[in-house]
Amino acid sequence: MSYIAVVKNGVFHPLIGQKVYYGGSWHTLSATDSMFVSGKRHVIGDPSDISNVRDDRGSFLVRGFYSISCLYFSSNGFKMYVCGTRSCGSDSFVYQYALSAAWDISTVSNDNISFGPGLENVPHYTLDGKVIITCLHFSPDGLKMYVAGIGDSIVYQYALSTAWDISTATYSDTSFYHGSEDVYANGLFFSPDGLKLYIGGNNHKTIYQYTLSTAWDISTASYSDTSFYHGLILAESPLDTICYGPLFSPDGLKMYMATNVDETIYQYTLSTAWDVSTASYHDLYRGRHVGNLEGLYLNFDVQKMYTLVGIEELHQYSIIA
Repeated sequence: MSYIAVVKNGVFHPLIGQKVYYGGSWHTLSATDSMFVSGKRHVIGDPSDISNVRDDRGSFLVRGFYSISCLYFSSNGFKMYVCGTRSCGSDSFVYQYALSAAWDISTVSNDNISFGPGLENVPHYTLDGKVIITCLHFSPDGLKMYVAGIGDSIVYQYALSTAWDISTATYSDTSFYHGSEDVYANGLFFSPDGLKLYIGGNNHKTIYQYTLSTAWDISTASYSDTSFYHGLILAESPLDTICYGPLFSPDGLKMYMATNVDETIYQYTLSTAWDVSTASYHDLYRGRHVGNLEGLYLNFDVQKMYTLVGIEELHQYSIIA
């Protein structure tokens, strides 16, 4: 008989039916597997549980910004994007960075590429005459980009002729109005198949769910009459609290939210995958480098979490189940 186990501190831990992280990916162990690990630390449990993460001590200073509002990475981990303004009262842009080692922010360098107002085919979403970008998302192949901001309650869709290179983005003449639910979007997320869209409405502290009849075509989105109010968790937070998210686990069974005031990332469990109406509070992460949060990004393929704190500090964590 094969034994599936990890020996830790002299204790034998059977693992049949559980998940273990080795060889760069997660595996569900069965009775036909054989593994005996001694002297090495393996991650065991739920790979999408962020209640226990390890600070990698990796950091990068995103310099030169007056304010920053979002954070995103390419699917291969070699590109990073932030949205921000360079001075008080100026328009905000999307800025592109390169990583020489995938997912390692200590290797970040500036691509000197930006995307925003004043460029060809870029619509304006304004607040007091200024463009304020608060949300950013890409299709998995990096050929479509979605941007939302404060002012007109619209998600705009762009096409990139070169994947993940925002200098090649052009407006697709495609958009979606979400102001009937909330005029202030501070989170934008698509399901992996591009058939569901989630918008974090900051004014009402509610996640709204939409259905796309054509994958990744934002013009085909319609409200699913499905939402989740997360304001009860934030009951003691100031009224001007800014909420970031939602983000989801790859299977759609967990959802994550954060705020800029309480040094906490909130984790919810969905009883039905990708249906936010079935969400319930599960756990939280509270630790270093999550106060004054301005951006959050999770990647469960490589078990990494990234936080953008204040106006320049980017930090990296490993997710340990």
